[in-house]
This record gives sequence, C-alpha cells and structure tokens, in this order.
Amino acid sequence: MKTSPIQFSPDMIRAIRAGRKTQTRRLFKLPKDRGEWEPTTFGGPGLKDKHGKEHPEKPAIWNTTTGTTISGPNNIGDELWVKETYGILKAGGGLIYRADGGWAEAGNVREILEGGRWKSPRYMSREQSRVRLEITAHTRIQRLQDITEEDARAEGHPESSHDGHTCYEGMCREWFAVLWDDINKEPGTRWEDNPWVWVYTFRVK
Repeated sequence: MKTSPIQFSPDMIRAIRAGRKTQTRRLFKLPKDRGEWEPTTFGGPGLKDKHGKEHPEKPAIWNTTTGTTISGPNNIGDELWVKETYGILKAGGGLIYRADGGWAEAGNVREILEGGRWKSPRYMSREQSRVRLEITAHTRIQRLQDITEEDARAEGHPESSHDGHTCYEGMCREWFAVLWDDINKEPGTRWEDNPWVWVYTFRVK
C-alpha cells in the first residue's frame, strides 16, 4: 500500500468530513514530448515487470508520437493523508484546525494561537494529520471539461447557496468550473484552458 500526502482547503475538509466530497482533481503537467497525448490503459493480464510482478490494468496516458506512457500515481487501496490549515494553541500546545471553528473568524486568532497566526497546510506533518483517505478507484486522467454532472457533484457541492455558488440539479459542472477558477489562476490551468488532470476517488478511512 502506498501512502502519500494531499492538501485541501478548509471548505473541502468540511465537505469531505460531511461525506459530500469523494473526488478531487489535480493538475498534471505532461512532459514536453512532441505529438499528441491520449488516454489509454497500462498493464493487464499476463503483463509483468522485470521482477515478475503482475501489473493490473489501470488508467494511463500515452504520447501518440513518442510512445511515452504514464500511468496513474495511485492504486486502489492506497492511502492519502490530508494536509490542512492548522494552528498550535498557546495554552497547552494542542492543535486546532481552521476547518472546524467559527471562532476562528472572531478576531482572536492572534491571542490564542502560537505565533499569532494559522500555519499553512504545507507545514503539516503526517503525525498532525487527522484525516486519512482510501483510494477506491484507480487514479485516472482526463481533460478538465470532461467532468460529468455526477462527478462534479462528488467534488464537494455546498449544502447551501449563501455565497451564490451552489450545485443545483443540472448545474454542477457550472458550479465546479467556478470553484476550479477560484483556485487555479495561472495561465494554462483555468477551466477555459481545459488542462489534463488526475482524478482521485476516495472514501474517509
């Protein structure tokens, strides 16, 4: 079993813990090979590596000119440990997670947290992580805009429309496109650019 970290925003942490988020899409930067890239599969019955270990069939992408093939980074059963925004309490040194509390917006962060501020998820250690996810389907690759309505809903649709962004029936792709562009702002990464992405499907362990 492979174990690796993954980072989520406080909103997405809440969606995961509420059972509303069971998928995530992450940008995938392809090598600068000449030619086109197309989804394919890798492995299958009878195919073994140099050590004689069988390769189960899994999603992949290949270059139609060079033949370069890249398979998904995770297999079914692999674990992701979640990194999120957190703080260390001045009193006692315990941890608190930004996704949990309305108190965090009350202006008392400076008085309560060590260092007077939240810590970026990138600094979170595996021991500090409280959420473990199990991969339930082979990680696949697709163009961002190929997301379906069902999969867009699995990205963690909000329970209410207090911010004007919700996932009404038949409009989940539109909701997800707004969410994606709120996070990804670099040229070549936005919804209209239709980049290649890895698709992770998971459940909370």
